[in-house]
Amino acid sequence: MTDKLWYEKINEEDAYIRKTLQEYIDLYFFDSVEFKAVEDITLENLGDFLEVMLKHYQQYHFHLGELYDTGEIL
Repeated sequence: MTDKLWYEKINEEDAYIRKTLQEYIDLYFFDSVEFKAVEDITLENLGDFLEVMLKHYQQYHFHLGELYDTGEIL
């Protein structure tokens, strides 16, 4: 069974993780039915989430550090 409550294990010091992921969702997934909140990211749909992120990186070349940080966060 997938731990769908992984985000509850984030301590207060790492609250930026949740904030950063939510910013990406708001920016890149604004018209998505699947991703509306951080809680919507699961192991089952992580590939879909990363695919969209990589497409945006390829198209808009946002800073590679942001992509690296996203990988670290997830």
